[in-house]
Amino acid sequence: MRTSSSPAVLRKSTNVRFSPGQTLGRIAERIGAGLFPARAERRLRAAMLTPRRPAEPAGTDLVRADNAARVPYGSRWLRVWSFGEGPAILLAHGWSGHAAQFDAWIEPLVSAGHRVVLFDAPAHGRSGGTETNIMDMAGAVQHVAGLYGPVHAIVAHSFGAPAALFALQHGLAAERLVLIAAPLSLTKHSVFVAQALGFTMAVRGRMQRKMERALEFRWDETQSDKALAELVAERKLDVLLIHDKRDREVPFASSERLVAVAPAARLFATEGSGHNRILRNAQVIGETIRFVGGRGEAARKAA
Repeated sequence: MRTSSSPAVLRKSTNVRFSPGQTLGRIAERIGAGLFPARAERRLRAAMLTPRRPAEPAGTDLVRADNAARVPYGSRWLRVWSFGEGPAILLAHGWSGHAAQFDAWIEPLVSAGHRVVLFDAPAHGRSGGTETNIMDMAGAVQHVAGLYGPVHAIVAHSFGAPAALFALQHGLAAERLVLIAAPLSLTKHSVFVAQALGFTMAVRGRMQRKMERALEFRWDETQSDKALAELVAERKLDVLLIHDKRDREVPFASSERLVAVAPAARLFATEGSGHNRILRNAQVIGETIRFVGGRGEAARKAA
């Protein structure tokens, strides 16, 4: 395993603490789940399928509503942005995220000779819909890649990572893959959500079984370590993993597990950038540009 790190900063505790009010709320939810399990399961399902979205989606000078394409996607639409020319780099945000989180990436990638394609996933940012899931997000990755590709590299953050992996397993082609703060599984995420809301593991289990039947897929099909190991074994896919050691949302151990199943991958570690701020880390952007190839290599790929 090859690992490199940016300069360290003072460590902070990653313990999650609840206020007295939050603790009482979680106790009340647990009692309610015991009395009304069906209602508790529906609430947890809604939390798993409904991303948080501000009333006015975030935008930047580059990622604006007036310069986005409105692309049909099933019965909804996706907001898609494209900048520059050259081999395409597709940027995929995570759960409750949005394309504008990658605004700091656009100019450096364009200057390096790439076309930058980014989009708001279903039910995220300025795209349509209120509910989504990993398969739906993976379908959006495939759809955008089909319209703006061929894709040279994919950069995926957080839950954009399992969505990208699922898309790659089901026909999407790319030569290089960058996974930033990639979670390992839906199951672990659902445990975190259930605990945060005060629901029992019995409620979580019922919710998972019902969702698997409704969506007609098993959650272990989106297991990141299994998917990555299969992709690396089946095709020549270069992989860069990036993760902050103090990530409070997705533990650093997730990327350590991924590099263990894909030893040829490289793990670039930061310390102090957290889960979302890592997308504005200049070292992370620079490391990614070196990995996907600069102007000289981009020209060769396009030829």
